[in-house]
Amino acid sequence: MRKTLLNLLQILIGISIIVAVFYFYGFNKTLEVVRNIYLPYFFIGFFFYIIRNLMGTWRMQIILENFEYNISFLSVFKAHMGGIITSEFTPSRTGYFYASLILKRNDNIPFEVGLSSVISSNVLEFTFKVVGVFLGIIYLIWVLKPLFSIEVYVLLVFIALLMLIITIILILALWWEKASNIIPIFEKVPYLNTVLKKIKEVQSESKKIKPILWKIIVISLIIWGIKGITWLFFFFSLGIYEISYFECMLLQPLVSAFSFIPLFPSGIGIQEIGIIFILGIFNISPPQAIAYDILLRSMFLFNLLGIFFVLSVIKSSNAKDEMIQKKLMEE
Repeated sequence: MRKTLLNLLQILIGISIIVAVFYFYGFNKTLEVVRNIYLPYFFIGFFFYIIRNLMGTWRMQIILENFEYNISFLSVFKAHMGGIITSEFTPSRTGYFYASLILKRNDNIPFEVGLSSVISSNVLEFTFKVVGVFLGIIYLIWVLKPLFSIEVYVLLVFIALLMLIITIILILALWWEKASNIIPIFEKVPYLNTVLKKIKEVQSESKKIKPILWKIIVISLIIWGIKGITWLFFFFSLGIYEISYFECMLLQPLVSAFSFIPLFPSGIGIQEIGIIFILGIFNISPPQAIAYDILLRSMFLFNLLGIFFVLSVIKSSNAKDEMIQKKLMEE
């Protein structure tokens, strides 16, 4: 209950920041930009976002097949989208791990196997995102030379380092064999015991992924490229043609990095401030930047598909619990 109230408070604070941004930079000006969106370009960008999710589903299916679990593409898609929609309401998008629970409930895939596939399918993409953030910062400083204060650069570097730390932890947890020698030291610590045992189980499963790492890397690079296409057409839909595809490839991880700041779910409010700052370097006005953020947030409409898959898992779980209780009462 307390956690739910905290999440609700975080969402309300994030929404308050967005309202303040609208008020400060002009609500009517932003609406004017939104009204003039060229819909064909917008739908092309939205189409490539759907392709990106299908590629993410395929990547996870390949990993599961490597674990010798041959489930349908649709089943994997349900888990993927369920994880995506859950990540929309959790800080740093950690809710995507819920996909492993969906796999367990729907297809009886062991939790550690599902978690290994979920982490493995995203850790390399996340690594490319970190590389993109650092390249984006270098591009901003040495190529565009924006007149930002040192505090802004410190914030960007802090975000990049935070993402780098998360990436290193995930990679070590998955594939560093000596980690199993260190884990027992902490197993006597209260509450950590169960978590560390799960980490050992996940690591033992993740070793099986090494033979197909190259496939995951290739698909993750393709997904990064598809994201760049989505961003490019979203810019086109606003009549912004000055930003190149290469710059979109760097802007995408740099801007989305703000959503990983673990303050508000999905970076609500923080991402809006970040996108105004960064797009301002390219002489894009705040109303245009906010309108662009609205386009990015509109992809939530496709992510809503995941709600049905999450609710179906909750419903089946409740039905199973009721059946167990009924049997116990009969006995």
